[in-house]
Amino acid sequence: MSVPLWLAIAVVAVLGIKLTNVPTWLVVVLLIAGFLIANSPLGPALDTLN
Repeated sequence: MSVPLWLAIAVVAVLGIKLTNVPTWLVVVLLIAGFLIANSPLGPALDTLN
């Protein structure tokens, strides 16, 4: 059986949120902030930290 990667990541994310009792709004804010920072001039600067 082949499971798409996005589905596996979504299942792990949902289980992680439910098991650790992280507020859903916090997860959404962090995801949106990550996408906004990645597309800003700070994106390449943060990429050099890896």
